[in-house]
Amino acid sequence: MTPTEMVSDRSVTPEAVSAAIWRQRYVLEVVLLKLATEEALAATGQEQWLAHAERELRLALDQARLEDLSVQAHRQGFADADGEPEPWATVFDDHHRAVTELLGALVAAADRPTVLPMPGDARPTVRDWARSQLDRR
Repeated sequence: MTPTEMVSDRSVTPEAVSAAIWRQRYVLEVVLLKLATEEALAATGQEQWLAHAERELRLALDQARLEDLSVQAHRQGFADADGEPEPWATVFDDHHRAVTELLGALVAAADRPTVLPMPGDARPTVRDWARSQLDRR
């Protein structure tokens, strides 16, 4: 079932939208953590862990993509049903700003040069995805 199908019954509450956005923010922070972990492993010469860190980064990025779809579906379901009355419009604007900042931090982190080459480097994928998300905003 797609995220849109999950919320197509028009029973989306503002609380559900907010919860989806908080999950999205958390997952974006996890992607940042995974980038930082890769950098730390590379900087300390712990090459044996880089492949594991890379896999975890890709998994976190996949989850970020799913959470983005979930947020879009929830917001669409909520807006179609009720619009976005105050105070929710302000809450959602605050979330939007925070997510935009996190996406900018992802681009910056993924653009930083690394000490060691990463096996199957996902950093360009993270950077490109985050940039595409920023362009959508």
